[in-house]
Amino acid sequence: MNEQTIPLIQSDAVLFGVLAAILGLVFYTGQLKTKFWTKFYGVVPALLLCYFLPSLLNTFGLIEDVDAKSLYYVSSRYLLPASLVLLTISVDLKGIFRLGPKAVIMFLTGTAGIMIGGPVAFMVVRAVFPESFAGTAADDIWRGMTTLAGSWIGGGANQAAMKEIYQVSDAAFSKMIAVDVIWANIWMGTLLFMSKRAKSIDAKTGADVSAIERIKLKMETFQTENARKFNLNDLMLIVAVAFSATAVGHAFANWISPLIKENYPILHEYYSLGSPFFWLIVIATTIGVILSFTKARNLEGGGASAVGSVFIYILVATIGLKMDVMKIISDTHFGHENILLYEPKRIQKAQEAGYEDVNEFLVNRLNKYISKNDEVLHLGDVALKEGYIYANRLNGKYTLIKGNHENKTRIEYYKSIGWKIIEDIQIEVEFNKEEFEKIKAKYKSSSVKRAACLIKEINGKRILFSHYPIVNDNPDDNRFPNTIKFLEELFNLCNCDLNIHGHTHSHIVKDKRCLNACLDANDYLPLDLNEILEKF
Repeated sequence: MNEQTIPLIQSDAVLFGVLAAILGLVFYTGQLKTKFWTKFYGVVPALLLCYFLPSLLNTFGLIEDVDAKSLYYVSSRYLLPASLVLLTISVDLKGIFRLGPKAVIMFLTGTAGIMIGGPVAFMVVRAVFPESFAGTAADDIWRGMTTLAGSWIGGGANQAAMKEIYQVSDAAFSKMIAVDVIWANIWMGTLLFMSKRAKSIDAKTGADVSAIERIKLKMETFQTENARKFNLNDLMLIVAVAFSATAVGHAFANWISPLIKENYPILHEYYSLGSPFFWLIVIATTIGVILSFTKARNLEGGGASAVGSVFIYILVATIGLKMDVMKIISDTHFGHENILLYEPKRIQKAQEAGYEDVNEFLVNRLNKYISKNDEVLHLGDVALKEGYIYANRLNGKYTLIKGNHENKTRIEYYKSIGWKIIEDIQIEVEFNKEEFEKIKAKYKSSSVKRAACLIKEINGKRILFSHYPIVNDNPDDNRFPNTIKFLEELFNLCNCDLNIHGHTHSHIVKDKRCLNACLDANDYLPLDLNEILEKF
């Protein structure tokens, strides 16, 4: 039986302190020389722990999702570009250029390996393990692979940047983190093995590594000559440079992005060049590279890259917080025989999966993609007749927005198994209350009462969650027209961006403001709210 729980951590300030404690614990234990911790970190990378441990806060229901999102936004928009400035400020581009054409060829060869090897690996794994890609859009996996390329070319900062630029979902990104860490350790082992035999390998292959040795010696000399103890002056200069560059990045990104979207929409649609985040990262990195030719490069001796790494680990921890996300479903219609006449694909899909009973098929399919600790928003019409008993077998912590098939008996049962029920209009954003009362007065009380909904702002987007859509363009269903009109006026009153709805089953409303969450329109799978917001 599901039980309602109140999150232990409900403040972003407290959550940030907990994240700091987790990161401190990882790095403290990582530097211990005891037998246990040496073996432990020889197998489990610190980066993976910094990502995985924060996710447990969500998995065990200890935090509210809104806190995770606000911290993640600050980390990705402020700390990430600042870290890129600090991590590039000490790059010796002059020395790299002196390596000559061989270095360029080596770089291009490595890039080609990533470009060719990535798609090949993707196709091979999908052919051998097709179930691993069930419920995950192939487009999302391709986007996720950009984060791998970013990591292999430029480390964790680039990987996080690619996630934002190409709007990779958290589900896909968590897989890419695992792949990145696992293969990084395998490759590291290979490099350590080969490094002990580097001279003999170079001798056998006839490789001329003198240029590389010179730049390596130069970098070591630079670090030795400029290394000094952390002091307040250095730290203040590091912070000033990092966040000043970030401010410049935001200012120009907010100007360039709408310019491209309005005048060159194709560049945004196909290449994400209209993304403000893309330009923020490009500008911040460019400033860091330019500063590497100035005296600002000496800030590396004061700990510039160390401070940049701190920012990256905070970002990684906040990404981990988002691993457990809200799922959205609608119109399960358990125990409803007539629905099979209108949506015969339910029978076909169940039989293909080896089920004679459609109800059993739906329960097992949903439970495959929803864990016991996932937050689930059900947009109405759970069941008819005695089908409500199937609700107790569903994984997840449910909130139900009342639909047209919810009656008193069923609602009381859902409450008894721990579901939260929304039976009226819940608005969690600022709105004109006087205008709201005027709109209500235009419609019959029955139409308004039927319009149970939730209006909430998430990641800067105002969303109207409702059973009914705000537009009725289905000629085969002329029911509840006034409720639908009322919802549209409510949508406009609250300046909403998106209506996620149910009720229409496999019919897709032809309005860009609407997104159908019905099982019949989504291959009988839950929608992931983070994926929706990242692509909307």
